[in-house]
Amino acid sequence: MLSQKISKRIRLCIVYRLAKIDEKAGDIASAREKYTEVAVHGNKLWIAAQAKDCLDKI
Repeated sequence: MLSQKISKRIRLCIVYRLAKIDEKAGDIASAREKYTEVAVHGNKLWIAAQAKDCLDKI
């Protein structure tokens, strides 16, 4: 699946979900990296706002 071309929005959604999984598993450093990527590259997408909120919480 990752070898196929996917849209930026879908990719950011996947990274956000992976960050959520990392956060629940206790890997805060990895979750923070993923949330930061989504927040920086998400521009005005709702997922970027969610990622920024999650960064503030952790």
